[in-house]
Amino acid sequence: MIFFLFLIFTVVYSYRIGQLSSHYRYSSSAEFFSYLPLLVFGVVICGGQYYVGTDYPSYIQFFYGNGLQHYIDTGEVGFVYAVRALLNLGISGNGIYAFFYFVSFLFLALFIHLARVPKRYIFIFLLLYIGFSGIFNNQLNILRQAIAIYIGSVGAIEIIKRKWIIGVILIIICATFHIAAFVYLIFLFSPIIERQSNTWLYVILVFGTISGLVLSINVLDILVPYLPPTYAWHIEGGSIGGRDSLQIITKYMYIPFFILSIKESHNYNLSKFHRKLFVWGIIGFSLRIGLLGLTLISRISDYWLLFSIFPLFFYLRWLWKSGHRKRLYSSLVMLFIIGFYFLKTCIFPSLEYAYQSIYQFYF
Repeated sequence: MIFFLFLIFTVVYSYRIGQLSSHYRYSSSAEFFSYLPLLVFGVVICGGQYYVGTDYPSYIQFFYGNGLQHYIDTGEVGFVYAVRALLNLGISGNGIYAFFYFVSFLFLALFIHLARVPKRYIFIFLLLYIGFSGIFNNQLNILRQAIAIYIGSVGAIEIIKRKWIIGVILIIICATFHIAAFVYLIFLFSPIIERQSNTWLYVILVFGTISGLVLSINVLDILVPYLPPTYAWHIEGGSIGGRDSLQIITKYMYIPFFILSIKESHNYNLSKFHRKLFVWGIIGFSLRIGLLGLTLISRISDYWLLFSIFPLFFYLRWLWKSGHRKRLYSSLVMLFIIGFYFLKTCIFPSLEYAYQSIYQFYF
């Protein structure tokens, strides 16, 4: 229930702040401080998690200083140094969780700012961030990768804006938390990829749709002899299964909206910069559904989660701005997303959607 209430509060609050900031022309600093309540509530909720997801027992041990040598061996030293620095400051356990989420949400705010999301429509972006992308809940399980996603997405935006040095530095930093974050270096090829026509975007989306239905973890069997034992065990079925019907439904049900978004994209009046974000969003969503059956490597698509928001965001924003009839349709789509999130968090909560907190021990 707490996740659902936070979604409703986030949408209502950001909608109101967006109206006020557009009307009174808030400065960037004033707008940032106006969103502090959302940041604080987000940190309190996520930082107070207790056995949410499957990785909580491991991380809470790390946050008391145990078992960190493993991440030095894998080269993810940024995570280790950050944890040890916090421990030296007397911060441990869930306090470290809270710190990491605070930093993550700051980078989310920076991402929204750099993406030039209009103030009046930030509420749509945040609705999609919580209700559609899944990163808000998934971060309670994939903490190191979530940190890399937030920081790396900012780095990718900087590369798209031709600020190569800043972008690469940020990607290197986030790779010290989760080594797979080096995948963001693909954004260095952005000048080639971002010029794709709508026809090619349809092709990419169709290819992703078919791949998600056809590919399975078994196609990776050929790699088993060449992988470290841990990864080979994953592929051989030691800890993960393939796709299931529910997983397919919850991802594939958004495909019609992405098709409509591509179809109507000529109406969005996108700048060259926003067109680039649109293209990367289609690529990101296509990767997400295309890798569903390859569970071990499907997390690679998570690095595009924030970008995958943009096609739906531009579509819903256009509908919202296009008169009462289209605004009604936009509202219905948003209510659909809210309703589905209600089912996941209140009616059928499980894993990262079933919230427990440390606060229960204090009240």
